[in-house]
Amino acid sequence: MQYDKRSQNGDAGENLAVARVIKLFGWPCRLQKEADLGIDAEIEIMEGDGSSSGNLIKVQIKTVDSIKSDAEHAIYVDDRHIEYWKTFCLPILVFCVDLQDEQIYWKQIYQSEAFKSGGESKKIRFSIPDDQLEAIDRVALSQLGFPDSVKHIGSELEKLRRDLVNLPHPYYNQLITEESIDKAQRHSDQVKTTLSAIEELRRHYPWRFSPADLELLRNATDFLRVARLAITKAGNELYY
Repeated sequence: MQYDKRSQNGDAGENLAVARVIKLFGWPCRLQKEADLGIDAEIEIMEGDGSSSGNLIKVQIKTVDSIKSDAEHAIYVDDRHIEYWKTFCLPILVFCVDLQDEQIYWKQIYQSEAFKSGGESKKIRFSIPDDQLEAIDRVALSQLGFPDSVKHIGSELEKLRRDLVNLPHPYYNQLITEESIDKAQRHSDQVKTTLSAIEELRRHYPWRFSPADLELLRNATDFLRVARLAITKAGNELYY
């Protein structure tokens, strides 16, 4: 069996990427050799004290002998890899490794990326001045794996519980004046805003919600629907 140039470059690029992530960020970076489905490595994000945050980033590593341009370099990606990336709920990065200069460039792949079956849409472009992997990227990569909004899921759920207290049945016998209807409408709008924000988080991070949390969201949706119907009915009776 031969160890051809392509295999040599691939292994060199992957090992360089792993070593660079560990050196720059102090995070575990594990190669995944089991199957070539479009993910080559997994980065585990660590807290400032060195403990695990429990958050992961998946990485595809592309290796080139050298990059000639000082402005930009582009690589092509396979359709099967693109479709695989879109199944993930975790952030996906593509690393471009320049073996000659031993530099790494990175881009995030977005779920909504409008990839097509050929041509320019299959290219991932890297800015040579701007996309080099550096120590300063620790903050940006931490945010990818654990955005600030996710850190507030607990407080958002608690806010929803508090807001619901002002929403259900006690209002229904009180919606008799313009002031009471306006107050109820403001409460219902507040609940709707909070619920929408939480639902967006649930869509992207479903594993962070317990069965009790999901039950709360279902109940809140039902309470909000009934309350808004009552507010509308009261308004119609008052004004018409």
